[in-house]
Amino acid sequence: MKRDAQTPVVRCPMEALLVPPRPRSRPSVRRRRETPWQQPVVRLAFGNCSAVELFSPITLDEAQAAVYRAIETWNRVGLSVHLVLVDQIDQLSIDRTSASELAADILIQWHFASSDPEELLSAQVHAHADYPGETSLFGGPPLPLHFNADLLWGTEIAGCYDVETVTLHELGHLLGLIYHSGPDTIMYDAIGPAPLFVRHALDWETVSRAQRLYESP
Repeated sequence: MKRDAQTPVVRCPMEALLVPPRPRSRPSVRRRRETPWQQPVVRLAFGNCSAVELFSPITLDEAQAAVYRAIETWNRVGLSVHLVLVDQIDQLSIDRTSASELAADILIQWHFASSDPEELLSAQVHAHADYPGETSLFGGPPLPLHFNADLLWGTEIAGCYDVETVTLHELGHLLGLIYHSGPDTIMYDAIGPAPLFVRHALDWETVSRAQRLYESP
């Protein structure tokens, strides 16, 4: 998600990475095919997350618990794919090779903008993920789920971005969903800090889209 320079509202950068700029004379319509996982279980692992504690009023355990709640919320949708957390990877030597050895499909980390492997995090971008399969932007496994440790994170704490809310959105991308134009959906491309921007449940539109994506042909 990307934060506007003049407001605390953030916007998701994922779609901008997929579509090259169009000539001004042509309409800017973004279209891409949503691709589901082809395996029944997707494994997630926590990598280096300790940086979240440096500036934010939240502990590492609280941040990881919020991520876990978001994972379980998606699992309750009843898709043909199930999200499972595997053992935490050594935080001192984390890299994609060690994640692959654990068979992790998604690696969850808090990075400072200066150390983000995908070089997406910045003062304007506070979280990013990826898409599965052939629509992946960064390759893998594992796919990234990265939070910006330079910014304030919390669990329903005023002035902080809510970990569970942002995780629900980014997991939507990791399950294959693009953003949605409806401001009442979790896949809307803008979010701000708590208390105004807190959502711990999936909306009907997002659930329906995910179920259609994963329904049997």
